[in-house]
Amino acid sequence: MLFLLLLAFVNLTLEVGPDGRLGVVAKTDGREIELVKSIRYRASFDGPQPSLAFEAGKISKVRKLDEKRWVYGLRPEGPAAKWADAQVEAKSIPRGVLTRWTVRYTGGRRDFFPWTTGFSLEFASPVERAGANPTLRWRRPDGRFDWEVAGDAPYPEFECQVRRVKLEGLPEMAIVTFWYDPDWLYGGDVKRARFMRAALPSSPPQEAVFAFAILRSEGLSDEDLSALATESPLSLRVGTGRLGNLFQPGEVGALRVEVRNVTPSAREARLSWEVRDYYGRVVSKGLRRISLSPWEKGSALIKIEYEGRGILFATFRLSSEGWRREHWTTLAFLPE
Repeated sequence: MLFLLLLAFVNLTLEVGPDGRLGVVAKTDGREIELVKSIRYRASFDGPQPSLAFEAGKISKVRKLDEKRWVYGLRPEGPAAKWADAQVEAKSIPRGVLTRWTVRYTGGRRDFFPWTTGFSLEFASPVERAGANPTLRWRRPDGRFDWEVAGDAPYPEFECQVRRVKLEGLPEMAIVTFWYDPDWLYGGDVKRARFMRAALPSSPPQEAVFAFAILRSEGLSDEDLSALATESPLSLRVGTGRLGNLFQPGEVGALRVEVRNVTPSAREARLSWEVRDYYGRVVSKGLRRISLSPWEKGSALIKIEYEGRGILFATFRLSSEGWRREHWTTLAFLPE
């Protein structure tokens, strides 16, 4: 049976504050709620005593491309400001904004200290809680990379890191980055949420592009937020709710599949799945056609009956209007 849930639409957007820096506000019911007072990129030179190289945060110019896209030129400040340049491309997306920061340094080869080079966020109130998880996508090898064998089994690769931040008295938001930092909340210290490491390369050309989305996250899964950041129309989440997806022999296994439409338009989708055992025998196979209104979530429970013991391999394929997504997982029927 397919269940549908409706999610209210609330958006986050960039605003230029009184100090000329970019900030983030939540817009809902005609009100604006400030979440981030300013975002700036700060670079530090490496050495026995790391020192400030430059900081880029103040807006020098704004160019509007269309109703959803802007380009902000930033004016670097600091000892090495004359060799630095930075700009931000911003795009309004459902529930938030997608940003692409281009930062370059042309003052000759210098090493940048990785622990203090990155994005500094001035939050509107203290951090109450924070956490992060990576999301993965499945890639079918086509021989493009040296380690791939064309036609081999799909493998998972990093897609996004979903960094959730809840400020005191304010709605939860997520900063979804296209790079991964396992030490973002080093030592479990939520105060570290206000800084995201993002270092420049140490040899010319010393230029880097950092992309991240800032989204209203309440009521959304990590997969939903990742889909929004990658501008995908649907999210796909598969799980059993059990550690290791383990079942006892004789039990009826169950895989829960969740699909959400993360666009403001109705969407038709096709979900298919196939479960095989170690010997290649088909254990379960099916197809569902799904109609989702804006922000609706559909879920289905797929029961797996297997008389033997061992590991099973499950493949899910979701498609909609030319867009495709795959998810692979395993489950097993093993005695304690």
